[in-house]
Amino acid sequence: MKKAGAAGASANRITLLRGLDASGAAPTRSVFIQGLNSPFGMALVGDKLYVADTDAILRFPYQPGAISIHTPGVKVMDLPAGSINHHWTKNVVASPDGKYLYALGAHTASLGLAFYDAGLFPPSYRGGVFIGQHGSWNRKPHSGYKVVFVPFAGGKPSGPPQDFLFGYLDNSGKAHGRPVGVAVDKQGALLVADDVGNIIWRVAPSATTTAGK
Repeated sequence: MKKAGAAGASANRITLLRGLDASGAAPTRSVFIQGLNSPFGMALVGDKLYVADTDAILRFPYQPGAISIHTPGVKVMDLPAGSINHHWTKNVVASPDGKYLYALGAHTASLGLAFYDAGLFPPSYRGGVFIGQHGSWNRKPHSGYKVVFVPFAGGKPSGPPQDFLFGYLDNSGKAHGRPVGVAVDKQGALLVADDVGNIIWRVAPSATTTAGK
């Protein structure tokens, strides 16, 4: 992580960002859950919030509109961690029916995934999936370090991945950003967590872009 430019200590918490001001930033910020162990993945299934710590998946009770959760999490299962060289980022995604959770796997560096069902972007994006590719620092040439989009039709991929958000690597190969989690906000914009830039990017069409383009 130090070689990749993201060697800061984990805050061991989940931060809640709420609201949207005129500039597209969240005006309020608060601690939602604390006392975790390098959390990364999250999946909301009904009234249960699943959190993937580096060493376990935890389940918390969730109520819409809640600004914090103080109830201790229930351990669902252990995850490989410790002195063995496992990646600390563990992600979870719920199946469409909410019955299952299937970690995305190691060495893909594709750490975030969000299907797009909103209408802010052009129609060609609807039903497809955005994937945040963190990138592998020890691979030459570098791969990842971008957000890609995969179009879907009939419930299956209908084309190859398309670069959507990129430019995080300079000409020397130094990373100025590494996309991780991705999510779609209430307005239909794409939120991208960047653990090198230490920022959340909000990507939306410009005011001059029309739905037909």
